[in-house]
Amino acid sequence: MKEKFQRAYQAFLNQTSQDSAVCGVLFFGSVQQGHGTDSSDLDFYIVVQGNEGWNNKKYYEGVLVEAYYYPAAYWEKAIAESQPVMFAFATGSKAWDSQGHLEQLMDKARTIYSRGPEPLSDLQINNWRITLTELLSDMEGMSTAARGSKIGAASLITRALEGYCALNKIWLTKQEKLAESVSQRDRTLGSLLHEYEEHGNLQQARNIIQYVLNRHGGRMDEYEGPRMKLDKERL
Repeated sequence: MKEKFQRAYQAFLNQTSQDSAVCGVLFFGSVQQGHGTDSSDLDFYIVVQGNEGWNNKKYYEGVLVEAYYYPAAYWEKAIAESQPVMFAFATGSKAWDSQGHLEQLMDKARTIYSRGPEPLSDLQINNWRITLTELLSDMEGMSTAARGSKIGAASLITRALEGYCALNKIWLTKQEKLAESVSQRDRTLGSLLHEYEEHGNLQQARNIIQYVLNRHGGRMDEYEGPRMKLDKERL
């Protein structure tokens, strides 16, 4: 961690640990994970006693610190219902834990994280196949000469990678880390992504979406039945 972040981290921790209501401090986010930039802030989840919750943004040593203060019961519920919160507790660092509540929450999050996402139902799988089929159709309709075609292709690829993660029980990461995450798990897909990043060819973009589709049953052009069923389920 860079010196300026270290100073801000210590200043925040020194102040927060003196608060009698605070019983746990979790450090998470880009700086904690080692890939922060000079403009990054520091992120903390704070376990407090009592029933009240609040959040705070403040500069320490010239670095913005964003902290959320909530009781253990709130964090336990958030870990079960919110993937970003679960990620933070599963992969973050324990900065302060006076009563052991933070460690218990981190253990719960790690268990969920290691188990992976719930498997999709057949209906959900088919709906992703429909979405991917539509993405491929949109890609096939793009012209290499069209202004903004590469930008449009990149957004469709991102959506296809989200589908890949859902279909393969992989936790979804931030968009800027998505390509790196799936490339580590699938060398063929990683190679296709690398080719597109190098050359930005629309055919290479189509190959990426087609590859994801082929791994899960191929195109699904006849989908009125499954789409109607899904809509009813949502209602």
